Amino acid sequence: MAHCERGDEYIVGQSAHTYRYEGGGAAVLGSIQPQPIENAADGSLPLEKISAAIKADDFHFARSKLLALENTIGGKVLPADYVLKATELARERGLATHLDGARLFNAAVATDTSLKQLCLPFDSVSLCFSKAWAHPSARHWWALKH
Repeated sequence: MAHCERGDEYIVGQSAHTYRYEGGGAAVLGSIQPQPIENAADGSLPLEKISAAIKADDFHFARSKLLALENTIGGKVLPADYVLKATELARERGLATHLDGARLFNAAVATDTSLKQLCLPFDSVSLCFSKAWAHPSARHWWALKH
């Protein structure tokens, strides 16, 4: 809701928690229409499908305003180069970007990358500490980095 107004849409993966598992929260609470795209096997949203989903500026369509990615998704870490390309595409087309990072600590541990670096390409990020600290390697990683 920070990036969209009533009647806008966000582009999201069909397997993403914000689309599939949150009871239609964006639509119910924000009147924001999801535009789901099928996730690729690696969890990414194919760039050509993102591009094709962005609506023309026409009052007949919901306004495409946001690209939402999830990292990790289905236990898979999104490749850093993909994240940069996807967020660059979104910006070029006038979309804001959001990262559902409920399990971002897992991605940080798996790639030995700082949370800051993983978050930098996005306009907003959500984190979930209860999921992050459940894994002992995440607590160990955090202790080493801080």
